[in-house]
Amino acid sequence: MADIANPHDRFFREVFSYPEVAQDFVRYYLPPEVAATLDVSTLELSRESFLDPNLQEYVSDLLYRVRLRDGRAAFIYFLIEHKSFPDWLTPFQLLRYFVRIEERSLREGTRMTPLIPLVVYHGRTPWPDNYHLGALYTGPEELRRYWPDFAYHLVDLSQYSDEEIVGAATLQVALRLFKGVYASDFAAQLPGIFRLLRDLIHAQSTLEYLSVVLRYISQSSAEITDAQFQEALREVFLDDGGVAMQGKTLAQQWMEQGLQQGLQQGKEQGLQQGREQGLQQGRREGLLAAIEVGLDLKYGSQGLALLPEIYRIADSDVLRAIVEGLKFAKSLDDLRVIFRLAA
Repeated sequence: MADIANPHDRFFREVFSYPEVAQDFVRYYLPPEVAATLDVSTLELSRESFLDPNLQEYVSDLLYRVRLRDGRAAFIYFLIEHKSFPDWLTPFQLLRYFVRIEERSLREGTRMTPLIPLVVYHGRTPWPDNYHLGALYTGPEELRRYWPDFAYHLVDLSQYSDEEIVGAATLQVALRLFKGVYASDFAAQLPGIFRLLRDLIHAQSTLEYLSVVLRYISQSSAEITDAQFQEALREVFLDDGGVAMQGKTLAQQWMEQGLQQGLQQGKEQGLQQGREQGLQQGRREGLLAAIEVGLDLKYGSQGLALLPEIYRIADSDVLRAIVEGLKFAKSLDDLRVIFRLAA
């Protein structure tokens, strides 16, 4: 699968690779009578993409295999439109992907598998009701019976209120970001989105998910300035100059969680590649993740500008010194002194 330099695509793939996010989306956003036929606990992500290469900048796709309640297999095909306006050719593009998926099934020696096409749209203008394959044809009514057509399920996030966006907090955060990213009042929406993130603080994957969210916001929206971004973070997470959580600042807690996450990754990797090598790599990845979040929260884009220099540091002890320095440094100059002395 091609590596697409597109923040919307990257965010969509990262978020929907969480099984609980995909399961919640299917459970809450498909028509109830359709969702009732599916055993959502069996959702299995395929890593294959069926997009035309020239469209990969504008759309993303994911294919899931799922078991029906009667035990048979089915597919759910997610197509997410990143354009800020509806594309009238989307139904035709869906037909192409539909055929490619079924051709793969036939090559694998299986029967054609039921497929649910699902389009997620987060543009500025509403998606028209008449965007279906049959509507692309013009001609005498007597010929209509020969025109191919099929239904797809549309989730037009521009038509959802915040209250109508439901599911687990991780899913709500993703959908509200997709919905708001093109909006002129995106900065005003951020505090509400960050409050959902704040409720995830004690979850094991908070650091990883927070990094994904912050990166998406910083890369995808032209409607928000660095100052507005930092103000939204301060409004939600800061209390009297610091985020009090059992005597620790939020940044400290995330940093420490990132370190522990890295150690765990290192332990798992060590089972395959040698315990010491795995632990070292895990420590480094966890420390780098903690540093990235700390720099973003404390110093914004100016802090993140230090990352290329920090990524070149191979010594975990130096990275650990930077993590400690982030807790106490009063300025970026202080932090530079700390990690250059440590190096």
